[in-house]
Parts: sequence; C-alpha cells; structure tokens
Amino acid sequence: MAEESDALEQVVVKLENEWLSPELVEHDRPTGLLYHYTDTAGFEGIIKNRCLWATDYRFLNDRREMVCGEDVFKEVADELSKDPALSSRQRVLLGEVVRCHDRFKLTRMFNPFIVSFSTKGNLLSQWRAYSADGAGFSLGFEASALPPPRTEGMPITLLAQCRYGMDWFRAAARSLLISLTERFVNEVSPVWQESEKNSK
Repeated sequence: MAEESDALEQVVVKLENEWLSPELVEHDRPTGLLYHYTDTAGFEGIIKNRCLWATDYRFLNDRREMVCGEDVFKEVADELSKDPALSSRQRVLLGEVVRCHDRFKLTRMFNPFIVSFSTKGNLLSQWRAYSADGAGFSLGFEASALPPPRTEGMPITLLAQCRYGMDWFRAAARSLLISLTERFVNEVSPVWQESEKNSK
C-alpha cells in the first residue's frame, strides 16, 4: 500500500506540473503591444533600472484573483473523482489529486509575483487605478520582446492572458484533467497490478 501511495503521489505531482507545460503556456501567450500603467515614481524606476517590478500576489488589490483558479481546479477534480463515466483508476487518481492538492498547489509550492499588462493603452479604469488618476503613464511593450516562458529551474516566468469568469476555466480544467489522468493512469497501472496480485 505504501508503494502504491507513493506512486500515486508522484503522478499527482507530475499532473499538477502539466499546468506549467511550455506548450500550454505558449498557447495562451498574448501578442502585440501590451501596456503597463504606472505613476510617475513607477515610470522613473522603470527607466532608471530598465526593469519592471513584480508584486507579491498576497498584496494585490484582490489576492483571490490568484487563488480562485486553484479552488476551482480542486472542485472539478473532486466532481470528476465521482463521475461513473470515467474508469475506476481515473477516479482513484483524481481522488488523490483532491487529497494532495493543498500540498502541491501553485501558491503552496511557489510564491508568485505578478506584473500586470493590458491590451488597451488608453483605458479609463486603468488610468484611475494605476496611473495616479490619469496623471501617470501607459507604457507599451511588444509582447515578443518580453521574456519567453521558463518553466524549469528558478525563477519560473510566464506571460499569460488573464481571463475573467469561471465557466471557461471549469471547462478547460475538466478537459485537461480527463486527458492527463487517461495518460498518467498508465504509469500507476503496474503498481496497481502488483498490489492487486499481492492482495489475493
């Protein structure tokens, strides 16, 4: 049983890491000009230091923007773990995803820092919120000139679109979890078979 549990846990870690796969990240990478709104002090710092400062997600205006996706991911995994349309082994693996999720979720394994951009360079809400109520700057950056995704080693960096609303995310999580568990269940199968043989 210990060997089976260890194998399941290793697969769960691999499965969670798939969310940071270069292919998935690159697919969601925005293109064209991206705008960063800032005040005068921020502008001076960017020009002087030739870099953008990222903010710890725990100090964003709404830190839930970072963690709500993790919660939905766990909810979808829990729903799928009880779905009779999936194989029993997929359901076991999804149950392990739920059980281990709080230990391996992104904000537990890493401390994300965020730099925000907008595809709109003259957006009233952004001027008011981030550019000293219109007295600051909207700086345009070509997306292709920003750092490419780096999903191995530290620090991990990626540029991805921020999407609002949970319907699309629930659908994406469901599709990806089903696909990944179909693939990864094969890694655990030899362990399951050995466990079943020893229990007879």
